Amino acid sequence: MLTSVSNIFVSDQPPSVYLKDMCDTDGEGVVRERLARSLVNDAAYEAARRDDYEAFLEIRSRLLHERLMDLIGPTGATGSDYAHFSEEAEVSGDDGEPIDRDSAD
Repeated sequence: MLTSVSNIFVSDQPPSVYLKDMCDTDGEGVVRERLARSLVNDAAYEAARRDDYEAFLEIRSRLLHERLMDLIGPTGATGSDYAHFSEEAEVSGDDGEPIDRDSAD
């Protein structure tokens, strides 16, 4: 993540330029560690160094998706998994009144 000052500094520069500047200042290892914490892996970093924005976005979106799936786990749900829910049961309660799905109680 960038501070607003850093974001303004890099906004008019291609990644190849500002990444080189950051590496020259802080060291490439430090920059790669920072980026890894923000889910920018080596392949995405290399794409950014080549100013290949399309490849960067593709690689990063795959990585973000993989991380999300790691966090939520495999769903594997199918339509039959929800067969025990009936439409009528979701619409009204035992007293025939509509169910308030937004109610806190």
